[in-house]
Amino acid sequence: MKKIIKTISFIALAFLLLLINPLTISANTNYCYNLKASVGVDSTSAGFNWHSSSADTEFYLSEYSNMQNATEYEVEQHVYSKGMTNNQSNTVFAERYVCQANVSGLKANTKYYYQVKCGDYSSEICSFKTGNPNKVTFGVLCDTQASGSNFQYSNNLVKKLYSINENINFFITAGDIVDRGGYEEEWNALDKHMPNLNHEFLQATVPGNHELYHSSLATYVDASIYNQYFNNPKNGIDARMNSSYYFKYNDTLFIMLDTMSRSNGDNQYFEQVEWFKNVVKNNPSKFIVVVTHPGCYSTGVYASDASKMKGIWRDTFEEYGVDLAISGHEHVYARTYQIYQDKENTKAGVTYVIGGCAGAKTYTGKNDGFFAKVLNGSNMNPQGFYAGSIVEIVNDTLSFKFYSYSGELLDEFTLKTKTNTDPNFNMDEFLDQVHVEMNDKTFKNYVVWPENAYGNVQEISVYVEHRNTTVSKYMGPGITNILVADGVPNRNYKYVCTFTDYNGKTYEKTIEVINDSEALKPKDFVINIEEVESGSYNATFEVDMNDHNTLTFLFLYINDKQYRFPSSGTLSFTSNTPITEDMLKLEIAYSFYGKTTVEDVPIEKITYNINNIHVHEFINGVCSCGEKDVVFVPPTTEKNNCQMGMISILPLMAACCLFLLRKNR
Repeated sequence: MKKIIKTISFIALAFLLLLINPLTISANTNYCYNLKASVGVDSTSAGFNWHSSSADTEFYLSEYSNMQNATEYEVEQHVYSKGMTNNQSNTVFAERYVCQANVSGLKANTKYYYQVKCGDYSSEICSFKTGNPNKVTFGVLCDTQASGSNFQYSNNLVKKLYSINENINFFITAGDIVDRGGYEEEWNALDKHMPNLNHEFLQATVPGNHELYHSSLATYVDASIYNQYFNNPKNGIDARMNSSYYFKYNDTLFIMLDTMSRSNGDNQYFEQVEWFKNVVKNNPSKFIVVVTHPGCYSTGVYASDASKMKGIWRDTFEEYGVDLAISGHEHVYARTYQIYQDKENTKAGVTYVIGGCAGAKTYTGKNDGFFAKVLNGSNMNPQGFYAGSIVEIVNDTLSFKFYSYSGELLDEFTLKTKTNTDPNFNMDEFLDQVHVEMNDKTFKNYVVWPENAYGNVQEISVYVEHRNTTVSKYMGPGITNILVADGVPNRNYKYVCTFTDYNGKTYEKTIEVINDSEALKPKDFVINIEEVESGSYNATFEVDMNDHNTLTFLFLYINDKQYRFPSSGTLSFTSNTPITEDMLKLEIAYSFYGKTTVEDVPIEKITYNINNIHVHEFINGVCSCGEKDVVFVPPTTEKNNCQMGMISILPLMAACCLFLLRKNR
C-alpha cells in the first residue's frame, strides 16, 4: 500500500510541476513547431512556415546569430484542423494556427538567422544561406518516407552531402517526404529528427503519393495536408497552388510539378501543361530543371505511372528545352541518356534522373535501354538506402553527382546548356535562311529555319493564307520547322511568318511558293483502238505519268455513250457504224500527291492509233497536223457522281481526226 501511495504522490508532483512551468514542455507540442524555410521566387526571397497554438505570433530575421538588429516581418496565419479519416484516430489534426512569413531583398552569398515568437515562447534560432551569384548549388533527396526516429539517418545524409560541398544553399525533395501525409506524428518526427535539413537550409519540395495518403488507405486524396507544412511560391495554377510552382536562381529555371492524380478526378493535367509553357516562355534561362515525383521513364517499378507521365509531359519537356528532369517514386537510382523522342540526342535531349532513395525503402529496377546507369539498393551502399545528390551549375555547365550514405561517389555526369544565345545574332541573316520545304514522302509543307534559333528567337506564328488560319510553335532545342499545310505541287502558297525574340520584339517575313505546273504534267498519253472483228473493238491506253501523279479514271465516249476503262486496262465495245472523229471524246482525271485536283493541267502529249495506224498526235493541246485544237472540258456531275469518292476531276476532251477504214471481210 505504501508503494502505491508513493507512486501516486510522485505522479501528482510531476503533474504539479508541469502546471507551474509549462514552458519546459517541448515546443513541438505546445507553442511553435514544424518551422521550415522554403525557396522564394528567386535567390533574393524566401518563405517560412510554422505551426502555433497561439495567435500572438511574430517572425524575425537577422544577419547575426544572436538575432542582433533583427527585422520583424508581417505574419499571415489561418486556423487549421482536420477530423478523423476512415475512423482512424491517428489521422486527427487538432486545431492550430498555420503561420507564414515572406521575405524579399535578401543579399547574395549571405547567411541569415531567423526566429519565431509565440506568446511568451521563442523558438530556437534557425539559419540558411543565400546563393552565390556566380553558381547554383543544391542537394537532391528523394523518398525519405520515414517515420519516428528513422528520419535521423536521412538527416545524417544531409550532413554528409553538406560536408562534401559547403556551397549547398537549398535542398530539393522530390516527394514522399513522409510515409503517410495524414499522420501528424510523422510530420512532427520529420521536424524533430531532421533538424539539419529543416533548420539550416532552404527547401524546394513537391508532394508524392504518400503525402496524398490521408489514412492507411493508399488513396490519392489531395495535397491539403502537405500545404500546411510548406510556404512555397504561390505562382502555380489554382488547383495546384503551393504544390506546383517555379523559381529562378541566377540563370536556372526550376519548375516544381505536383503531377499526382486525385481520387476525385480533378487532375488538371493539361491546364498545368499550358501553365508550364507560359512559365518557360516568360523566364528565358540557360538551364531548366524540372522536379516531379513520378518521372517519364521507369525502371519497371512503377511503369504505368511513368507511361502516364510520358504521355502528358514528355513532348512538352522536349519542345520547351528541359535539361534535367528529377524524379523519385521508384526508390532506385537511374539516369537516362539525353533522350529526344525515345532516341539519344545530345543537342536537344532531356536527361531524366530517378534520384535514388534518401530513406529506408528500396526497390529493384532494370534497364529498358533508355538508361545510361541503373543502381539498385545494394549498389548504393551496404545498407541499400540513404543516398542523395549534389548539383552545381556554373556558367554553361551543369554537374550532377550521386553519393552514398558514406559519401562514396556512385555516379556523375555533366550537361552543357542547349541555348545558342549569341550576342552577335543577326535577325536579318536568320530571316534570309527561313524558307518552305515540301516533304516528298508525306507531301506536307513546312516552314524551316536555322538551328541557331533556340536562345535567340522564342516563337514563330505562321498565317496560312489559303486556309485563313494561324499556327504557332515555341522554338525549342532541336526544333527547326513547323508544319503549315498539306502540299499539292501544282498550287501556289503564301505564308506570313512572324518571329518573336526573347525581348518580345517581332519580325515578319512573307514566303510565297510558286509551283511550276508545266513540270508536273503527265508526260505521255497513247490511246490504241483495234477492230478485232466487224463492229467489235478493243481499246487500250498507255500513259507516262509524273512521279507524283496517279491516274484516277479514264472514260472513252462513243456517240455520247460512256465507256470506262477497267482495271485490266482493256476496254471492249461495239459500234454498228464506222468510227469517225465526231463520235469520240476522251475524259480523264488525275490525283496529285494523293489529292484530287481541280486545276486544268494539260496533257503534254496525246497519240491516237486505230488498227495500228497512227492517226493524229496532239502536243501541248495542239494537233500536230494543224487541223484542230484540243479542248479541255470538265465532265458533268451526272457522268461522274459514281466515281470512288472523287472530290473533283480534271477532264480532257480530245477531238480526233480519223481516217475512214475499209471493211476487211
